Amino acid sequence: MTYQEMKVTIAGNSLTQFGKRILISQIQFSTLEAIFEVDEAVQRKLDLNRRTEIREFIIDSVSEGDFYFSPFIFSSRGAIQEVPVGGELPPGSKIYILDGQHRTYALISAISHLRARKETEEELGNFPEAAKLQNQMIS
Repeated sequence: MTYQEMKVTIAGNSLTQFGKRILISQIQFSTLEAIFEVDEAVQRKLDLNRRTEIREFIIDSVSEGDFYFSPFIFSSRGAIQEVPVGGELPPGSKIYILDGQHRTYALISAISHLRARKETEEELGNFPEAAKLQNQMIS
């Protein structure tokens, strides 16, 4: 079953800001990656150099320990329905990035880069290094 066939529940707190209902949430990046989209009419063109800079920052940071980003801002364009635990995104709905496009794509790139390095280390039989890279991907 894909997310298009599932209702996605996002735990969080609903608040009112500037007269609009908002949901503040912390979710797994894999969930975010499955439900977000970039609206090319709203977002500027992706700067590949900026994405690379941020990716390298992420990779360096996770090799030294945990890292944190400022919040990402998305719009459900009214699709999220408020529920007691946060919000529900109906099947097939997306959320659209308003702020954090380069950080989002840099995270995707960093995970892909670390995954490829992990697989290389496994193929070389260097399992301790592969385990270290796996831990960096989930930290």
